[in-house]
Amino acid sequence: MPRLDGYGFLERIRDSKVARVHDVPVIMISGDEDEASRRRAQELGATDFISKGIGAAELLSRLGTALHLQQAQGEALTDTATGLLSALALRRQGEQALSFSQRHGSPMSLLLLGFDNTAALIGGDGRRVIESLVSQFARMLAGVVRKEDSVARWTDADLAIVSPGTTAEQARAFAERIRQAVSNASIRHHEQTLAVTVSIGIVSFPEDAAADFEALVATGVERLALAHGEGGNRIVQSSAVVGEATRRAKLARLGLSMLPLIQRLDKEFHLGLPLVEIERRLIAAQEEPMAINQNRKGV
Repeated sequence: MPRLDGYGFLERIRDSKVARVHDVPVIMISGDEDEASRRRAQELGATDFISKGIGAAELLSRLGTALHLQQAQGEALTDTATGLLSALALRRQGEQALSFSQRHGSPMSLLLLGFDNTAALIGGDGRRVIESLVSQFARMLAGVVRKEDSVARWTDADLAIVSPGTTAEQARAFAERIRQAVSNASIRHHEQTLAVTVSIGIVSFPEDAAADFEALVATGVERLALAHGEGGNRIVQSSAVVGEATRRAKLARLGLSMLPLIQRLDKEFHLGLPLVEIERRLIAAQEEPMAINQNRKGV
């Protein structure tokens, strides 16, 4: 590698947003045997560090150990019922995504999604209802998330999504599509259609300052609980994002009030403005605070 050494290559692997790339085991074999080199490799995420003078038998033993460890971790990193990532796996993905965002100044978002009023849904069937609901919900999410997003089963009835490169506003729009899709879906259990809704807590970097991923998770859990407590079927996000949406709504109302003047100017001077699209976007911006704050139950 003429312009990239082993450490740089390892850093690129661990910074990758693709799970199958940044989770691959990496064993560094180096002529450097000093403690500083070993520590640097460990900090960058090397699975193991081996000196070039190592014997064949020990090398094969170290490779075997790394392989068995990876296989054992793989079993623990997947939820067997849904095929989704486990909470442990999501934490690892989230830590890497947040670390990348902090270093490069890029956005990321965490969405925690939970079914509302699970006690009433469970009824006499207990855990089987939850397993059925989560499995159907997981299949629905699999069709709408990006390849770089990580979807996990967070608790028995909650799912979570780590979405690198997603801004707070984009996360809100995505969450709203999910909320509406669940409200309108025909989710069935034992030939019965269940009235199912979800609430979503959103945490985003850099809007939500956090020292580590666990701090983001704690905020997300609080927001999901708040969404459930305020009636469910709703999204709770940073007040800063809500404030920005309110500011945009005020500007949108001003724009709508000026629309007749804009239409007159367009007609008089043959400007060819996309008036229909301008009106549509202004109306959407005007409704943003309502989409964030209002209880949307029964939509």
